[in-house]
Amino acid sequence: MTERSRTLAFFAAYALVSLIALAIAARLFPQAIPIVNLDVNVILDKTHQFVPGLRAPNFLVLEDGVPQTITSVRMAQAPITAVMLLEFAANSYYFIRDMQNASFSFFNTLRPDDYVAVVTYDLRTHILTDFTNNKQIVGNALSSLIIPGFSDTNVFDALYETLDRVSRIEGRKYIILIGTGRDTFSKLTLDKILAKVKAAQNVTIFTIGTGALVRELVDARGGMGSIARLDYLQADNQMKTFARMTGGLSFNPMFQALAIHLRARRQSNFAQHHAVAVMSNALGMYPALHFVIGRPSGFRIIHRIAQRAA
Repeated sequence: MTERSRTLAFFAAYALVSLIALAIAARLFPQAIPIVNLDVNVILDKTHQFVPGLRAPNFLVLEDGVPQTITSVRMAQAPITAVMLLEFAANSYYFIRDMQNASFSFFNTLRPDDYVAVVTYDLRTHILTDFTNNKQIVGNALSSLIIPGFSDTNVFDALYETLDRVSRIEGRKYIILIGTGRDTFSKLTLDKILAKVKAAQNVTIFTIGTGALVRELVDARGGMGSIARLDYLQADNQMKTFARMTGGLSFNPMFQALAIHLRARRQSNFAQHHAVAVMSNALGMYPALHFVIGRPSGFRIIHRIAQRAA
């Protein structure tokens, strides 16, 4: 037998022994097989509503085409990284009040591990506080919004800059855009900002419209012309489009009672997720694993992160 033949025979025998040992370990010592945790967010395709209470039979995890054993599925809370992008301009007291109410409603849902930045925009973009999990700093930033500056609202420029900043952060990010959606003096066009939103990776935009009630009252009294009505209608559609293109939700509340509803939807849509524990046979090869998660029709699954169990 040549040297090469002996080498090949040795490696073949080693591989066979390794496979037999792995099979025996899987049967006798299940704890020896590494557990991989998959954080999964399941939402309805049509309404983007979070789907709770799923169990192991509802998931199919494949590793190189081979079904893996799911050991457990449980509900879990995950910290978020979010930017509150707020319209703060000298255009209407009612718009500012709605923005303050909506921003504080979201602020009250924050958990200790959530990282949040506060950014406002009028003619320019202003960073009030960088990412922090200190709720007092975030609250102080929101409380400082008393006297606005310019009356212009350049939402296209502000959203573009914010997307640029969050692109440098790993993991999933959220942008909470609160404002009328009107753009008055941006350098960018609608086509360019839509292309930027479409190209954004791991970013979900939630939009909350402001001024719905006062606009309805003014329009009912004949105080809003056709051009202004069309302008606000376009603004509403832009806000909905930003959210829809990134898998988020868009709200345009007319009454303050909806703040409770928004708070509940915030908690159910991106604070909760399913933690799926999977037995992986790839000992020492975890960085090369690629998981495909099966799903029933009508559901969308967002696979956030995978990590070994401690």
